[in-house]
Amino acid sequence: MRRVGAAQAFNLTGQLKQKMTVCVIDSGIDYSHTELIPNLHPLVGYNALNASSDVFDDNGHGTHCAGTIGAVGMNSVGIAGMNWGVQLLACKFINQDGIGWVSGVIDCLDFCVRNNATISSNSYALSDINATSTILQDAIAQAGAQGHLYVTAAGNEGLDLDAGTATVLPAAFRLPNMLTVAAALDGGEESGSQDRLAGFSNWGNSTAHLAAPGTHILSTYPGNWLAYMSGSSTAAPFVAGAAAFLHSLSGAFLSNTQIRQTLLQTAKPVPGLAGRTVTGGMLDLWAAAQAVAAETSGMAAATAAVLPAPSSPSALDTDGTLPPQTPPSAGSRLPQLQRMLMGPRDLLWQTLQSVATSWHQWDAFLRATLERTAAYPRQTR
Repeated sequence: MRRVGAAQAFNLTGQLKQKMTVCVIDSGIDYSHTELIPNLHPLVGYNALNASSDVFDDNGHGTHCAGTIGAVGMNSVGIAGMNWGVQLLACKFINQDGIGWVSGVIDCLDFCVRNNATISSNSYALSDINATSTILQDAIAQAGAQGHLYVTAAGNEGLDLDAGTATVLPAAFRLPNMLTVAAALDGGEESGSQDRLAGFSNWGNSTAHLAAPGTHILSTYPGNWLAYMSGSSTAAPFVAGAAAFLHSLSGAFLSNTQIRQTLLQTAKPVPGLAGRTVTGGMLDLWAAAQAVAAETSGMAAATAAVLPAPSSPSALDTDGTLPPQTPPSAGSRLPQLQRMLMGPRDLLWQTLQSVATSWHQWDAFLRATLERTAAYPRQTR
């Protein structure tokens, strides 16, 4: 996690504004794993192999990816994923032998989009697909038209994806809603001290967008276990989890197009990755989180600047920020609502005042009615 700036970014976890759904299109998820249960989507998922809802992972690959994305943090157990407040939605198209079909990917992608998963993690390579076929490419593009970010692994053949002879798909597709992730080798594992491209990882100066850790990655495994795995398959979930983290941090204020651009612009330059990826760098969640925080605060400030001042100056301090929060006195509900306002919103403030006035009028009417009723009790027969 230190290699991708996650340790610092985790300090912002308390500021995540909503849970984002990440669809793990893979071999399923061990939905009984204690590190994953709290972050599973209510639907859990869909099994495209037999058109059922049982997505139990009998291979291990999908569970490992899911843990990197969203294993529970701050519980002193196991590992922590990139986003502790994510909702993991599984779609199983890979069987226990590691085999899947293009039709299964398309079914899964459709399932994910229909269930409002704005991001998917896709750690597979369909090497036998006809390179001239556009059916999968069209499905990914269609998902992108609905705001879906498709994060995929670069593959493990050591190939240049830019070369016309490379038919590792979907990694070699060039679509604006895709992020193709190469595997980086920690310099500390071999000679040297710099991160660099893992020898097995595919690469491409115009197709592989950035790199993430892809060797000896510890994550969740079926049976409530943890296990180490290597490959670009283990790198892609870092980026999928990071995208979900940034989306949550922005309160869905930013589109996936903006999130994607931020991840690319903030990638940490690494000499060993120069010329091997679009960015020539590694995922840097902390730099991306700082950029998102600055962008969203700037957009909020610009929005506030065009709104009129609040009708009640006591609601806000003179600099336009909320006054220090203090516990409301018993029965004091309107001041509590005032403190909940996240900036000058004159229309909302006036509405609250109007509601409060109507409530006080209604309350007075009820009290008068009760007093009259008490004065004329019912006669019993």
